[in-house]
Amino acid sequence: MSSAQRVAAYRQRMKDRGYREIRIWVPDTNSEEFRQYCRESAQRMAEADRKEGIMDELEEFAADLPEDDYS
Repeated sequence: MSSAQRVAAYRQRMKDRGYREIRIWVPDTNSEEFRQYCRESAQRMAEADRKEGIMDELEEFAADLPEDDYS
């Protein structure tokens, strides 16, 4: 049995059990862009923690996120 046939059989078994396949996109954690985003986020969090206004900073940060990328 080829790998394509095994995959098709597996998918059919899962459908028969009442599951449906979905696909999602997740950030590429190996990309430099993602690493930079994490660095900047960590710096903002550390600064907010020093100011003891971390919740305000989190709310401000979340408000700046584009809705179409994170909804």
